[in-house]
Amino acid sequence: HLWWAAQTCNGDAQLLTEKWISIVYHISNVHEWDGGKGSVFNKCVHLPLPVKEQRSKKWLRSGSLVHRTLRNVVHDKNLLRDIKN
Repeated sequence: HLWWAAQTCNGDAQLLTEKWISIVYHISNVHEWDGGKGSVFNKCVHLPLPVKEQRSKKWLRSGSLVHRTLRNVVHDKNLLRDIKN
């Protein structure tokens, strides 16, 4: 996901960061979110997933221990600072 974010951000550090963070939403079957004031990326770029495909995926439950753990890694302040470079 980080590779995809870097390849598609066109050198825009904010876009790169927001695309990287989007994994936290995508893995819990949330494909559009409120990015907050000044956000430049607030929805997945893939086509809507068919219901059958959504049901067949093993999504992480938002707020679960696994989801929170991954969120902590994705939101690590040192990582977010470094990926901008």
